Amino acid sequence: MSEWNATLYDNKHDFVAEYGKGLLEYIPQNKNQCILDLGCGIGTLIVQLNNLAKTVIGVDQS
Repeated sequence: MSEWNATLYDNKHDFVAEYGKGLLEYIPQNKNQCILDLGCGIGTLIVQLNNLAKTVIGVDQS
């Protein structure tokens, strides 16, 4: 079983999502597309990505 803690991860690594926010403007708004967010952490950017695509999938090793 993992000792992973979402709150602790977010508190120490929230800067990663901040870097990713700058990339959102380069994703075309196409409701028929599918977006795969590799390394999504706790899914901070998934909410914004969900507005850009029909399907959004987030995967993270932690």
